[in-house]
Order: sequence, then C-alpha cells, then structure tokens
Amino acid sequence: MTVAIQTRIVRIGNSQGIRIPKPLLEQAGIGDSVELEVHDGQISIRPARRVRGLGQRVCCDGDGRR
Repeated sequence: MTVAIQTRIVRIGNSQGIRIPKPLLEQAGIGDSVELEVHDGQISIRPARRVRGLGQRVCCDGDGRR
C-alpha cells in the first residue's frame, strides 16, 4: 500500500529539513543514515548502504563466518 503524506519544510540552523513520521521510516527500513539523490526534479531518500570500515573484517559470506 502506498501512503502519501504532506509535510512542511522547517529551518534547522542554516539548513532546512523535513520531519518524517516513524511509521514511514520503519516501513522503508530507514535507520540513522540515508542517501539522497535528485533525479528529474524529485528527491529520493533511501537507507544508506553500509560501508566497511578499515577495522571490519571482510568475509566470504554476510554472516561473519569464513
């Protein structure tokens, strides 16, 4: 089901932002970090891809086992 809501742009210091209701963030699987992209005059927001830091071990599969 697609849900569209309308919200206001608010001033946050020298920037601007929006408040996104928690249920929408949960439905989209968004946590603390996002990626923003502008395409054809629309802003897309999606969960940030996880980037491996230098201290993380790269394994053969995604569950941490070799």
